Amino acid sequence: MMKRAFSRLSSRLLKQSESDELQSTIRFLTRSSQPPISSLLESNKDSTIVSPDGEEDGKHVERILKVLNSTLPEVESGKVRVEAHYDVLFSQLKNIVETSIKATDQNIVKEGPVKAVDSAVPSDVLYDKLMLLQYTNQLTNAGQMARIVLSKNFTAWDKVWGKISLFQESQRRDLSLLLYFRSGNKQIRETYENEWLGHYHELHIIVQRLFWRCICREIGPTDDFASVILQNVRKIQNWQGKDVVVLYQSLFAKAHLVPETLTQGVRSAVSKNQELFIQALRELSRHDSAEKKIKKWMVRLVKMSIENKIALEKSETQSGLSIYQYRFIRSLDLTIQELHTACEGKKHLVELQRHLELILRRIHNEEQEVKSQMSLKFI
Repeated sequence: MMKRAFSRLSSRLLKQSESDELQSTIRFLTRSSQPPISSLLESNKDSTIVSPDGEEDGKHVERILKVLNSTLPEVESGKVRVEAHYDVLFSQLKNIVETSIKATDQNIVKEGPVKAVDSAVPSDVLYDKLMLLQYTNQLTNAGQMARIVLSKNFTAWDKVWGKISLFQESQRRDLSLLLYFRSGNKQIRETYENEWLGHYHELHIIVQRLFWRCICREIGPTDDFASVILQNVRKIQNWQGKDVVVLYQSLFAKAHLVPETLTQGVRSAVSKNQELFIQALRELSRHDSAEKKIKKWMVRLVKMSIENKIALEKSETQSGLSIYQYRFIRSLDLTIQELHTACEGKKHLVELQRHLELILRRIHNEEQEVKSQMSLKFI
């Protein structure tokens, strides 16, 4: 078997050169009386005594190693090809994501995550529609109720409240909060507040956001905003990273007043994208009074977070990366860059601009991390 291997090697040697030295090495290797090549290499490596035979053996070894090494793959050139491949891959992915971002920005509706019904539909027609859906068992989710109850024309809150017992228990929780948000009827809160808190995670995510807006609406100017939020959070069992994001999405205009301790000790860790989203909102809301347009930027960030399902994102230690995560980090990068540029030349926004630079550094670091992890995922 060894002879077969060396016969192949000999052909390699002969192709490279017809020199007497190489032919001598071939004859040396094909002699059955010679020791195996492995022992020859090992003895040559460990030997410290130079003899005529040892010196000749050393020359043979050098020639053999030279030919063997010449057959090894070129690592550096392979590395360059792989890097070029991923540069092209991420360039294409970046173009797809940015095109998607632009298309989404152009198609965002003012109603946000819940598309409202036609504003020309009168309240009594909307009421009849809601009750018909219920009677025919076609009322299957809170989104249907939200589209009707949150409609600008809908005012039949008391009529629905009077017939709430006709709805299923899970529907009553969502519907009662929708009615309370629109009407401010304190009786609704007194009746269902414990249900909202005790079954918070069973509420539709749209209704969860409205819950925090109701809480915020009732905080007086002399009340401690952070304390009121904490009191309600402590009444909710199994507080999670998702819940923190939903709260910030709802209270974005007062994000800087939300206690930072909400992310501490949560059942599931907050992801880096979620941290960046929260940090950006806190900085913008802190400077909201200095520039009217800042609120529009915050609304844009919230819409981006909803469209890219940031609330549902898990920390990197719990799950693999998704296209939503990369799409959001690209959207956030572009938005913060635009906002940073908009601050140019405005003395009252110098501090905000400095904080945005810090956020951009974190975003770029995270983007590189996401790209490297996605590279491994594609292999």
